[in-house]
Amino acid sequence: MKKVILSGVAMIALATATLFTTSCKKDEVLPSVVPAYSSDVIMNNQKGTASQFGKLNASVVGFSTSADFDLAYGNGSASGNKYFIGGPNDPSVQAVYTTTGTTQTTFKVVAAGVTTAVFDTLTNSKAVISIVDAATATDLGSGTVAGTRVRSNDPWAVGTVFAFQTSSGKKAVAKVTAAPSGTSSTLGSIGLTIKFY
Repeated sequence: MKKVILSGVAMIALATATLFTTSCKKDEVLPSVVPAYSSDVIMNNQKGTASQFGKLNASVVGFSTSADFDLAYGNGSASGNKYFIGGPNDPSVQAVYTTTGTTQTTFKVVAAGVTTAVFDTLTNSKAVISIVDAATATDLGSGTVAGTRVRSNDPWAVGTVFAFQTSSGKKAVAKVTAAPSGTSSTLGSIGLTIKFY
C-alpha cells in the first residue's frame, strides 16, 4: 500500500474541514426542533395526603414528598388568595403546608395572545422558552417576592394558561384542565397540563 504524506498546509486544511463538519452536525439539532415535554397532573390541596408537591423531573412531572418541589396547589382564606399555586418559598404555600423551603419557582402571567389554542399547538422547546421569557412575573405587592405564586379569588376557568420557571432553570407553560376546587378547610384539587423544557 502506498503511503500518503500530507504537507503542513494540507493537514491544516483537513483539520479545518473536519472541525467545520463536526460543528455543522451539532448545529443541525436546533432548539426549534427539540420536543418539549408534556405531562398531565392532578394536584391536591393542603387537605390531601398525597399528590401535593409537583416536581419537574427530566421528562415528566412527578411528585415530591420533601422540600425539593417546584409547585404546590393550595386554598387560602383571605380575599384574592382563595386559589393559588406557588413555589417552596411562597408565604401562602409555607403557611398552609408548614414548609420552610428557600428555593423559588417564578410564576408569570403570559401575554394576552397566548391562548388555549396556542398552548395546544406547543410541541417544541423554542416555543415554550419564548413564551416564558416574554411573560411577566406576577406582582403580589409589598412584603412578598414578585412571582412566588399565581392566585385568584375565583376558580380559574378550564383553559387558563400561565407560565413558570423553576429554580433549576426549567421553563414551563401550564394550562388548567380541571377547575380548582376545595377551601382552606376542605379537600380540593386542580388539573394541569404542563409543557416544559
